[in-house]
Amino acid sequence: MVNTLELVLALLAGAVLVVGSVHRNIRAWFDIGPIQIQPAELAKLGTIVVLAAYLGTLGDRLRLRHLI
Repeated sequence: MVNTLELVLALLAGAVLVVGSVHRNIRAWFDIGPIQIQPAELAKLGTIVVLAAYLGTLGDRLRLRHLI
């Protein structure tokens, strides 16, 4: 699941350059009807999920060196 999430987020980040709309001279948004979505915000949430999944696999073996 984690690899799929990373792939989807990377594709969204690339797609915004092609089909994204321009707001304030920046092409960083998707317009979906009345809703505007910025893929970078989804990537932030995805990063949290991926990091949590990784740290969850360590369990009791989690040490400070895994976080640095």
